[in-house]
Amino acid sequence: MRLAALQSITGFVPQEDIVHEDLTVRENLAYSARLRLSAAKPASEKAALVEDCVDLLQLRHVQHQVVGSVERRGISGGQRKRVNIGTELVAKPSLLLMDEPTSGLDSTAAADILGALTRMARLGCTIVAVVHQPRFSIFRMFDDVLLLGKGGHLAYAGPSRLALRYLESLGFALPPNENPADFMLDVVCGSVPRQDGSPFQPSELPSLWQSHGRSWVDLHSKLAAKEQEQAAAAPLQAPGMDPEQLGLLEEQFDEVDSDGDGALDAAGLLRLLGRLGLEPSEASVVALMAELAVPRTGLLSKTALLQYIQSGGSASTGPDSSSAAAKRRNETLYRVYSIEQYTLASALAELSAAALTPGMRTSGASLRELAAVHHQQQEAAAAVAEGSGSGGPAGEGEEALSGTAVSNSSSLQQLDLLTEEAEAMDAQSQVQAGSAVDSLRPSFLPPQEQPGKEEPGRQQAVLVEVAQPLPQTGGLLAWLGLSSGTPLRATPGTAAQFGLLLLRSGIKWTRNWSGKMLEILLLVLAGVVLGVMHGTGADEWEVRGNAAICFLTLGILSGATSLSLFGSARVVWWREQERGVRSMSYFLAATCTQAVDVALQPAVFLSVYASMTLPAMPWGQLYGVGVLVCWFCTSLGALVSLLAPPSSSLMATVALLMITGGMLNGVSPNYRDMAPSLRDLTSISYNRWAIEIVTIQSFAHFPNWRWPATKSAMNAAGYCGLYGIDRFPEDAAAFANVDTARLLDIRQYCANAVANDVLVLVGLGTILRLLSALALAYIPRGLRLEPAVNVVARLLAARRRQRQSLAGAA
Repeated sequence: MRLAALQSITGFVPQEDIVHEDLTVRENLAYSARLRLSAAKPASEKAALVEDCVDLLQLRHVQHQVVGSVERRGISGGQRKRVNIGTELVAKPSLLLMDEPTSGLDSTAAADILGALTRMARLGCTIVAVVHQPRFSIFRMFDDVLLLGKGGHLAYAGPSRLALRYLESLGFALPPNENPADFMLDVVCGSVPRQDGSPFQPSELPSLWQSHGRSWVDLHSKLAAKEQEQAAAAPLQAPGMDPEQLGLLEEQFDEVDSDGDGALDAAGLLRLLGRLGLEPSEASVVALMAELAVPRTGLLSKTALLQYIQSGGSASTGPDSSSAAAKRRNETLYRVYSIEQYTLASALAELSAAALTPGMRTSGASLRELAAVHHQQQEAAAAVAEGSGSGGPAGEGEEALSGTAVSNSSSLQQLDLLTEEAEAMDAQSQVQAGSAVDSLRPSFLPPQEQPGKEEPGRQQAVLVEVAQPLPQTGGLLAWLGLSSGTPLRATPGTAAQFGLLLLRSGIKWTRNWSGKMLEILLLVLAGVVLGVMHGTGADEWEVRGNAAICFLTLGILSGATSLSLFGSARVVWWREQERGVRSMSYFLAATCTQAVDVALQPAVFLSVYASMTLPAMPWGQLYGVGVLVCWFCTSLGALVSLLAPPSSSLMATVALLMITGGMLNGVSPNYRDMAPSLRDLTSISYNRWAIEIVTIQSFAHFPNWRWPATKSAMNAAGYCGLYGIDRFPEDAAAFANVDTARLLDIRQYCANAVANDVLVLVGLGTILRLLSALALAYIPRGLRLEPAVNVVARLLAARRRQRQSLAGAA
């Protein structure tokens, strides 16, 4: 299975608190739940999950406060860390990875957060966390711990309660009043010498772990489990036991235990009893080991022997084997049924790999039924083994098999609530199973005709044929938010995510009203200054220059403000993209929200400017040109914010807008006087097309007596294909016999030019938007220039070495 298929059921909490600073605590959790939980889950259940997460992380009193940032006061650092964790918890991940969740927190806040995570782990979530220098109470919260040495080499991997004992077995002693967790890190780093003074290098720890560390942990894990069972079944010390005798027994045990692992084999137990003045037979020692030794190890722990002696020679009785088997069966069934962790195919493959071998074949069996057959086979095998070992007749074995079937059926009835969700998933897969033994067939499996008589006493098994899961397909259904294929979790589709992200973007836009007000004030200020500079009554030769400065100013201001579209939230987007949020939904929501700025900014700026300059063209047409300019410039700014790092994105945007709007605008140098190749290059300039539109529309509203002058200005500019025509005289008498409607009316000789310019501006802005969408999806972290720089450096170095070799040869 590809790792990308696990995005919906895994979570990752980065070390940095990457959350939406403009949203409240509840809104951060709610939108994470809506975007990442199953699309089929009702909204009420998602809201209930958010409520539980708020209570679990103790955020109820700040749930309606904005998270804030360093510049904008919000919640505290510890609460922000909890929100960072909560955005992953509300998604109900099966596996939660955390990078230093306690960094920057005091010990109390760290204990609170780890306590909440411990409660989540008890509910079935697997949590893997990297923690530096935790206090010992936090360290003991982890079930297992992984100690890594320099270079990432493994120094220890096992239960947290055995980590200190393992290091002590290597000769390291914990100093008094020292934090055990800090002591372990010191040992791994090589800061602590061995107690006996023998030389030690931290690089030895990985080899020590590979040589005997794994077996040491396995052995002591079993010993600890056995000690816990015996401690629960018998008191620590019987009344009347002499402490001196108990101490003497412990001393003798430690002397016989030469390797110091706290356990003895049969020979060691025989020597110990001999030292105590006893003369037991070998058969008695073997019987005692069979009763007290850890299963499958042949070793007797000190605690087990002491409890045996204190209790007056009666061994502690462990839990009933049948209840232990039932508990093991229930745990296996629960793990198999959890659709949050397994697909139906992987669950059946696990069962098949465990014990389901060919022998039974039918169709229509559910996952629960197949699991029941598997466990009944295990119980039947155990019953047959017990019957043959005791010499009982075949009838007794058959009775044992039937009793096992009844027990399995009753235990399955207790798990109906856990299997409802798994049963719904069974309908999406094709499962075939059957049985060759009638006594093993549950009543809910259909009968099957036997191909032949089976041998008596032969164990039969089950064959499970699992069809491969259908690949998750896209298309219209997935885009609209409907599930397709059999993914681990069918999250909302592109259209559904677009609606959620659009609502979230609108909330963030309205919360940033102070920044929007500052942008409006800057636009008003720029419009006032520019209007004072240009004044009113511009003639034919000033229209182009005024328009160039006007739209260059508007373009730079709008392009600079668009950098926050993807630049300020790029880190948040990286996190959401890794968790399954679709780039198309995010892009469309951001573009629709920015459309408000595209419509608002030219309205503010051009209203002020037009009221002070009184241009000849109508304000509505001037506003339309301003919207097209903002469309191009904001698209360019959005693209630059994705490709360039934040530290240089502003300079890159201003530079590109100055080049395209100030240098290639066709005003200076003049469009007519440019070389053909440079004239073609002006096609990428937004200002070249905007100036042409304003010039044509302004001249179209001049009176007829000014047509000769407008024709001369257009001829000098070179617009509308006027390249080789000489300058027209401004005297109207020279045009007495000329069709002025055709030669002098700009609406005639520049017909369709405005429509062409509008299409070009729309097309340029749209191309930049499409490039932004591709960059957001495929290179969200921007362009990496280091590889290209390294290639150029290597080429230059090779060329320099070549020149040096040639010079040496000469």
